[in-house]
Amino acid sequence: MAFAGEMYIHDSTFAIKRIDLNFSIEANINFVRSFWIRMDYDWINREYWFAKEITVLADFTVVEN
Repeated sequence: MAFAGEMYIHDSTFAIKRIDLNFSIEANINFVRSFWIRMDYDWINREYWFAKEITVLADFTVVEN
């Protein structure tokens, strides 16, 4: 399992309204200390769901300690 997080679902359309993801402790990704994503979606004209805002926060390292 690479990601852990939360999903918020719209009550009548069952579409994703917001998703928060981060790497779980078990994920062993080279050079990545932490990685977090938040995606917010908006309902356009009560017809389509569209990504309104995407936020990514990452901490990389190339040297141990």
